[in-house]
Amino acid sequence: MAAIMEADIKALEFFCGIGGLRYALASCYPSATIVASFDINPTSNTCYQHNFKEKPIQLGIDHLSADQIDSYSANCWLLSPPCQPYTKCKQKYSFNLSSVQTSKHNRFFFSAGKQLHSTDPRASALHNLISLLPNLKSLPTYIFLENVLNFEHSDSRSLLISTLHKLGYSYKEWLLTPLQFGIPNDRLRYYLTAKKRDSVAVDDNVPAQNLISTWIYPVPEISPISQFLDPLITDYSKWKIPTKFVKSRTRFGGYVIVLPSHTRTCCFTKAYGHHGVGSGSFLVSDESRILPEDDLMNVEGDIEDFVERLCVRFFTPIEIARLQAFPTELTSTPNFSFPDSLTVKQQWRLLGNSVNVKVCWELMKHELFAIEATK
Repeated sequence: MAAIMEADIKALEFFCGIGGLRYALASCYPSATIVASFDINPTSNTCYQHNFKEKPIQLGIDHLSADQIDSYSANCWLLSPPCQPYTKCKQKYSFNLSSVQTSKHNRFFFSAGKQLHSTDPRASALHNLISLLPNLKSLPTYIFLENVLNFEHSDSRSLLISTLHKLGYSYKEWLLTPLQFGIPNDRLRYYLTAKKRDSVAVDDNVPAQNLISTWIYPVPEISPISQFLDPLITDYSKWKIPTKFVKSRTRFGGYVIVLPSHTRTCCFTKAYGHHGVGSGSFLVSDESRILPEDDLMNVEGDIEDFVERLCVRFFTPIEIARLQAFPTELTSTPNFSFPDSLTVKQQWRLLGNSVNVKVCWELMKHELFAIEATK
């Protein structure tokens, strides 16, 4: 396939959320064009419009037709479909990474789904896009998809892969976490990078699944959490964990309570700030109060006293955005911020439903577009 110039990238952004995939694309190809973005969530659309000065099309993707998609003449699809059809309530995972910090405390909870797969109404939009692919006059050259762990076992994935295979795409499937890219946040996700091949004979046999969980390209050492914190926070009281979050708890496991010097945080979900179980890490504000007998990897006993004594607080939305590699610095173009109209809980929810920009950018750069190979 001939090398593609960045000005030639014309992308459709489905399930755009707060624009994580757009930021990733801009990091690879600053001159790439988003010809249209779609999302039905008015809250995320408000944030998207605030940063990009463009309002996503608030139309159910399950109602799009092949003619509508063809009208955009896009050669790239970016997708981050709803994860709820594929998540599993209180599922544990254990992921061994030889290249990153590991410990016996490497099992975390994530929740909010029943794994209904295609029978979940929230999967219908993705399935509509899959069904439209064979009917398009011009297929997208590039397809990038992000979703939660367990998508790789879903019937949605099977249908997508089967369709891509029949249409002559080459593809790779990945299970990666930001820890592998120098970011102190454990957010294991499924990724798909697919490219349309030039005319090639395709058989009916879909190859066996090959999930890639290693990253061979150079990445920095994992940075400490302190590099992602807001230095302007001197009064932690606004972000203090309320009693209701801890009064019924008898234990906090590994990396639920973290120090600025640590190099790992738990995955932040949309439930962060709503309840205190399995939704993300909390930060110790006053390390001087740590006692020799305190074990942050296994906090037991009087949790309420522990949290009060160490001034344990929430991570702010902007701090979480930094851990998800959103460009929050004013010098970034485009940069990321939240509109004043959104509450803190709304901001947390939007981030919990978003992507890690760094991981997506690295995959786009090295695998989807193979930029190094085209220079």
